[in-house]
Amino acid sequence: REFLCDPNLKRAVLFCGDQGAGKTTHAISTSVGRVSELGGIGLSLQDTREINLNGLFGAGRSIDVEIDRARNGYAETIIRSLRSRPKLTYFAEIREGEAAIHVLQSAGNGSPLIATVHGEGIVHTFHRLTSFCRQKDYDDRAIKSMLADSLSAIVHLKMHSQGPVKQVSVEYLLIEDKDSAVRQKISEGDFKALDDNINFQRSRG
Repeated sequence: REFLCDPNLKRAVLFCGDQGAGKTTHAISTSVGRVSELGGIGLSLQDTREINLNGLFGAGRSIDVEIDRARNGYAETIIRSLRSRPKLTYFAEIREGEAAIHVLQSAGNGSPLIATVHGEGIVHTFHRLTSFCRQKDYDDRAIKSMLADSLSAIVHLKMHSQGPVKQVSVEYLLIEDKDSAVRQKISEGDFKALDDNINFQRSRG
């Protein structure tokens, strides 16, 4: 939570997990929380609107923008929206290659971007994003470089049921600016080796 609320947070934070794990709930909560506490304009980009995020939240304001597929889809909508220089952008679920490319490219604009993606785990999510980008004919070297440069964190959520009680477990990989070793593993495509970093971060709480 402290990392996600850092005023100096940059790049993309991805919430991943299976359907029903709470990805959207946590992503929206984080987005609204940052806008409310830190102020400024937050943009919500959704191709299928799941929740209306238009309005005032604490010290800031959120503007809901629907992806206009009739006008060049993601590219046109994102380019027009980012001209407003938002303090934060929330992007609903990454489902295919075009969305993945534009989210990762937009993550370098200086303000944080929060998005969701289906993934069985953090390592699996890296492979899934790679597969999405290949759909748009990006070569592996360019994809790995883009992943290494554009991400600040991946948070994996998993729902557990114990009778009538449901609990969510959280696993994460935080990628701070000083974590050159982590970014190097990503740029080399050594995603499995990231398990060591995930386990180390878990041990530190």
